[in-house]
Order: sequence, then C-alpha cells, then structure tokens
Amino acid sequence: MQNLWAQILKKELIHSGTISLRALTILISMTHEEALLFQYIMSVSCQINNTKDRKIVTNIKTTEKVMCFWVKDNNYPIEYHQYSLPYSSIVILMDLGLILKTEFESSKINHIQNIQLYFKNISYSLNCYNKSASITVYLLPEKNLLH
Repeated sequence: MQNLWAQILKKELIHSGTISLRALTILISMTHEEALLFQYIMSVSCQINNTKDRKIVTNIKTTEKVMCFWVKDNNYPIEYHQYSLPYSSIVILMDLGLILKTEFESSKINHIQNIQLYFKNISYSLNCYNKSASITVYLLPEKNLLH
C-alpha cells in the first residue's frame, strides 16, 4: 500500500489534478488485499479492437462451437482457465467502484470481420464463423482510477 500511495502522490506532484477525489476516497478505504486483487484483475483484463478501456471477458456466447481465440500468426490458444477468479473477488471490486456492477453483452459479432483482443501484451484474433455469437464482459471504469 505504501508503494501504491507513493506512486499516486508522485503522479499528483508531477501532474497536479490528475488524481480524482473519488480515487483518493477509494484508496483511503482500500485494504492491502483489495489493492492486490485490483492489481491482479488489471493483469487479466484485456482491450478489444482499438478501444483504450479495459474489460474482463467472462463469456463468449454462441449457438455453435466454431469459434476460437488464436495468437496472431502463431495458432496458440489463450488459456483463460489459468486466470480464473471467484465471483466474490469481482463483487469486492464492484463494491469499491473499481468494476462496474453490471455484466454487459456485446451486440452480435460481425462474422465477416476479426476482432482483435489484446491480452497480456499479446494480440489475439477472434474469428467467428456464425452470426449468433456475442461477448459478455465486466467493464472497468472508463477513466481507470488507479492504473
């Protein structure tokens, strides 16, 4: 927690007004375990296409099993199961306001275009071969408070 506070104070000293009052309020009430949990959540979040906001992909819904994540040009699937998080962890961060409280579902994925997924500094390409697929995600606040 001391390192986190040091980084925030340094950022505020260098660029005054960059840390919101809301972020400071959350930090005051945050435990060390919650800070570590948030750091972990950030490490397993991803970006989709050219957006800068981070998401936690929770499900890919489809009526057919003909869709897969692959590393661009390497045919290496994402092993999401190794990053499993209990729902209770998500709820803790929701209560802090670090994850939005609603799970969102995308509109149907355009089955002609690939979706780029950026996860752990690797670019993946989502290829969908049916018209009924969608992605469900938890959103982190648009202007991430602590990252």
